[in-house]
Amino acid sequence: MNQSNVQELAKQLAAQTKAEQLNRLIKEPHSWNEWRRLNQNIGIDLVGVKLVGAKLIGLDFVEADLRQADLSKANLNGASLVNSYLVGTQLMGADLTGTDLRGADLSLAHLRRVDLRGADLRGANLRGVDLRDADLRGADLSMADLSMADLSMADLRGADLGETCLSETNLSRVNAAQTIFCDNPGLSNEVKVSLVEEGAIFTDSLEKR
Repeated sequence: MNQSNVQELAKQLAAQTKAEQLNRLIKEPHSWNEWRRLNQNIGIDLVGVKLVGAKLIGLDFVEADLRQADLSKANLNGASLVNSYLVGTQLMGADLTGTDLRGADLSLAHLRRVDLRGADLRGANLRGVDLRDADLRGADLSMADLSMADLSMADLRGADLGETCLSETNLSRVNAAQTIFCDNPGLSNEVKVSLVEEGAIFTDSLEKR
């Protein structure tokens, strides 16, 4: 078998595996976590799949590849997406309350009007994401990278943005009451003063800036 045949066979097998995983997820979501537990050596490839409005509550997507997938209005309440790949993924209007997104790569993802209340986003890559009108109340965004992200009109009440990178981040008209900020790279004094006026809490000293 020549090299081109080997490559073609590999592509066919990958496509078959992807189709089987998607079929299992859609038809047997109740058994998805158990299947993952028993098949920890199998990577999850759901690149570009369409799961608009799907009920994926509490499911295990740890290290899953969901790049460019359409999960708009999907219910991922309590799901585990630790170290998952969500680059460019459509999540507009999705329910991500209480999700575990630690270390996930969400760069350039579309998260407008998403519900991320109580979500764990520590260390997540959120560079360039669209988080306009998003609900981030009580979310943990500490040590995440929000460079060039758009959070205009987002609800950040009670969220933790300690050591979050905020370089060129749009924070206009956010609700920052009781939001925790600390040692944020890229956050200008002007924006900081505005956030304080909105009720934000800075645990680093204003005198240091």
